[in-house]
Amino acid sequence: LAGGLSANVYWYMFTLLFQGLFMAYWNILLMSTYHTMIPNEIFGRIHGARRTLVWGVMPIGAYLGGLLGTIDLALPLIVGGLGALLVAGSQAKFIATIRA
Repeated sequence: LAGGLSANVYWYMFTLLFQGLFMAYWNILLMSTYHTMIPNEIFGRIHGARRTLVWGVMPIGAYLGGLLGTIDLALPLIVGGLGALLVAGSQAKFIATIRA
């Protein structure tokens, strides 16, 4: 969201740097949580199903982002950022219940 609302290329590069750092941090936390919560016997199947869903939906997101980009190049970032905020906000109560 911050990248889509950035006023110039320098602020955008700054937000892109933090986006990459936070994505790496999120992936580490996510995989650590998976290894903690999912039994070894079914881990491969669950991880495979997750990857299939995630990678299968990416072309749809890319297409929709391309359509939004024809209107305004910042629009896909703004819509994606707002969508991520809505998803995270809707799951905040559940995330708070997870104990390590």
